[in-house]
Amino acid sequence: MSQKQFTSSYTNDSKYVKEYIQATLKPYTKIMLLCAVIAFAFAGATIALRIQTTISILFLLLGGCLLLDAYYFSWHRAHKKTIKGYKQLYGRVDVPVEAKIDDKGVHYTVNGNTLSYSYDEIDRIEGMKHLIVFICKKRVVPFLKDSFSKGELQMLKQFVNKKGRQITG
Repeated sequence: MSQKQFTSSYTNDSKYVKEYIQATLKPYTKIMLLCAVIAFAFAGATIALRIQTTISILFLLLGGCLLLDAYYFSWHRAHKKTIKGYKQLYGRVDVPVEAKIDDKGVHYTVNGNTLSYSYDEIDRIEGMKHLIVFICKKRVVPFLKDSFSKGELQMLKQFVNKKGRQITG
């Protein structure tokens, strides 16, 4: 039986860096953003209904601002760290990348250095606009969706499902 393999080769453009950082943000940061929006909505509703509880309105606005700050700083820190890491390792951000997935796991090759992760080391898989991002215990392995035809992309999703993983998003 021949081994099934999917390969994605691309140049790691800065727009992809932004996208996979968004995918890697912990789920709680997304919850913080949602809570901030809800806090601002409640503050707006209390103002619109002319409820005279200034302290509660200030509390909701302050809470929403703090949550937005925490969300922004976690994203900004992750983005800055990733860009700095690429520049230290490769001298620039836009470097050639080859990502493979096969029966053994996912493999990520940049500048001739290959990192491999088994399916047990994959925490979750996020589907983004341009990428499918495998979030592993130590690193992130992004696959560019445009490197696959629609049929190949569907086969990749089925292959990952058979390995006990689900692509979300």
